[in-house]
Amino acid sequence: MPGETVRVGVIGTGGQAKYVHLDGYARCPQASIVALCDTNAELLAQRAEEYGVSRTHTDYEELLARPDVDAVSICTPNVYHKEIALAAVRHGKHVLCEKPIAMGYADAREMAEEAERAGVRHMTAFTYRFVPAMRYLQFRVHRGDIGRPTQVRCRRLQDWEDRAIGWRQIRSMAGTGELGDMASHRIDYANALVGPAIRATGLLKTFMPERTTADGGKMATDVDDWTAFIVEYQSGAVGVFESTKLAFGRGTSSQGLDELEISGPEGAFLYQLGEPHRLRFARPGQTYEVVPVPEDFLRPPGAPAGFSAGDPLTTFRYAQMWEFISAIREGRACVPSLFDGARCQAIMDAVVQSSDERRWVNVPA
Repeated sequence: MPGETVRVGVIGTGGQAKYVHLDGYARCPQASIVALCDTNAELLAQRAEEYGVSRTHTDYEELLARPDVDAVSICTPNVYHKEIALAAVRHGKHVLCEKPIAMGYADAREMAEEAERAGVRHMTAFTYRFVPAMRYLQFRVHRGDIGRPTQVRCRRLQDWEDRAIGWRQIRSMAGTGELGDMASHRIDYANALVGPAIRATGLLKTFMPERTTADGGKMATDVDDWTAFIVEYQSGAVGVFESTKLAFGRGTSSQGLDELEISGPEGAFLYQLGEPHRLRFARPGQTYEVVPVPEDFLRPPGAPAGFSAGDPLTTFRYAQMWEFISAIREGRACVPSLFDGARCQAIMDAVVQSSDERRWVNVPA
């Protein structure tokens, strides 16, 4: 649909939908939010008023049946992603799905294959891919600036204290905890930088079995709040990952520690979320030096000058919506696609199995 405005429906209107999807679409001149869906009627009415949307539904099938909806964002609890995505594909809608896209690899692969077969654009919401420094890092690594990568080290450390996090701390709704919530982004980083994984070993732990709700009550949790794992890649590279919400003193969101270090025979890069407009680079035997991100990488190609105006630790998220809308209008594949979501899920499943069985587990090709 070259040159046309993409009419978007958003299914699930919680915090992630608001601060990433809805705020991002609102910045895209080529997108129009035409319909919203949520089972929480009160929240649905609030979002409709906030974004000036007149068409609302509590049943996603009603939204998907609308002829005036071209594409959807799926921002529901993880357990519903597959059924909604497949229904959207049947209705011929382009699909952007929050991660993790499914409760297991087989389901994630089915989603990707069905979307591809139907000829709709499909995308996984790996938001952190769009940090300018991460985009520039991928360019530099693929250009060969450190040679063939040999080592990747990722850490995502936050301090959530004992605050409840709703459905994300319930296995039947989320699938996993910290692994799917935060570590999945870092798995995707590494996949984009060094390619396919072949095996993994890891451990999941739940150190805080209940969390405190806003009204002072207690909410039980049966998902992991800490994970660490090792991944071996087809290229011979290895990745070491740690992610937790219990790193007290680290803070949350962009204030927490989020870093990736990637090394090869000719040097190394250090990426840190807290520095979205610069990397650090070192040759063997040298110390890291700051490398500014060039102007061309500070906003998505083709985006208007004001698109990324504001706090760079917030505005990079909107580039995800720009990619989705641009891919639809240009008739090209989205990056990252649902296949990228499935590749990530394959590694997550291997880590879960490894933790249960205390052994290395092969990752599906």
